[in-house]
Amino acid sequence: MRKIKKASALALSLALCLSVCACQSTAEPADESTTTAAPTSENSDTSTDFAESSDATEAVITEDEAKILAESLMEDRIFIDYTLMRAGLTTDSENVIEYNGIHYAPVTESGAGYTCTDDLKAEIAAVFTADYIDSMYYMDDFDGMYPMYIDYEGALYMNIDGGGGGYEEYAYDNLVIESISSDEISGSVPGQTAYGQQITCSFTLSNAEGSWKICAMNVTDGQ
Repeated sequence: MRKIKKASALALSLALCLSVCACQSTAEPADESTTTAAPTSENSDTSTDFAESSDATEAVITEDEAKILAESLMEDRIFIDYTLMRAGLTTDSENVIEYNGIHYAPVTESGAGYTCTDDLKAEIAAVFTADYIDSMYYMDDFDGMYPMYIDYEGALYMNIDGGGGGYEEYAYDNLVIESISSDEISGSVPGQTAYGQQITCSFTLSNAEGSWKICAMNVTDGQ
């Protein structure tokens, strides 16, 4: 199973790039005696709309970089939705406990390094903005009478009485970036469900929290 790494790493790299560019642009003040400021417009827009123009020279990151970032975050979202949140991690079936009438087994996911519920919450927070997490009720699976995961005697345990099923698969070669700016990327990508149903996923990525994360997503029928 995958553990979320590449999206957050790429997002951090892009964020550092923005920081370096900002420092370079302000490190050397202009000489007022020899420099003339370029005219500006109050209505200037630094975003690039790829649906109308292929010129991405003013974009903070390139269209290709935006596509790689979007694909990475989409795959992380699929892992969270269809593995983490559907009880899809590997467990030790020889050490089952009962909690509130539900059976739980310790997580033994190879290479994942999950040791507690905080690890899973951190995975989710690395992919989605706080507002999106709240709107999708991700954290509900860690609370209540019948949580999906619990911490028990220093280990992470998963509910093994339910979960599983379904997935989404996307044709990333056909992913389209519709617009891009320093703090937001939007686009769409066609795909299909586990049952062969054709779908289109529209998404918006935000850099408002210091790294690129999914802030909106809508999956509709058809392509």
